[in-house]
Amino acid sequence: MTFDKLSDRVLLFVDERKQMLIELLKEAELEMSRKCNLYEDNREWTADGSTGYGLPSNFKQVILLTHEGDKLQGIAEDDVYYNTSGDIETGTPTGYFIRNNSFILNYTPSSGTIKLSYYGTVNGVQDTSSDPSPIIPDMYHRDLCNYAIAIASAKDNPQMHDKHWNMWMQNIQEIINEDANRELVHTIRNEV
Repeated sequence: MTFDKLSDRVLLFVDERKQMLIELLKEAELEMSRKCNLYEDNREWTADGSTGYGLPSNFKQVILLTHEGDKLQGIAEDDVYYNTSGDIETGTPTGYFIRNNSFILNYTPSSGTIKLSYYGTVNGVQDTSSDPSPIIPDMYHRDLCNYAIAIASAKDNPQMHDKHWNMWMQNIQEIINEDANRELVHTIRNEV
């Protein structure tokens, strides 16, 4: 559903300028992507003898990190071996850790492709078509309306604000719980 059509739904509940409602819907999408793992993105680097690579500004959580197609495991910083000059050993990486908005490999590759799949926020990501839509999956588009209705009615109709704010928070919690259930299945599967 486009932002224009979503704002029409919100107009059924509040009398506000349509452009303001569209901005509230975009704000709701950003908030939802901050609290829930709904937006996935990918980045790619060519190994250049560095051990650390900067994470994207909208990064939240690693889904998968690979070097030359081999999956890298998340490790503790203590699991990295340093040579006598205090640098990370050269070789084929098998793991990584995250520090200071970068991921650091446990071995320094001299070549190859590093690919990152991650959950991120929609901050700085937009649909640039003539009739833009939210970036998050379609099934969550209508949930954005509760946020817009709540914020738009906060001053003039506190009861409507409370009702739609509670619906917004309930939707967020349900999405978080669904995500936790998915992660639990993958965790159990990895342990077996």
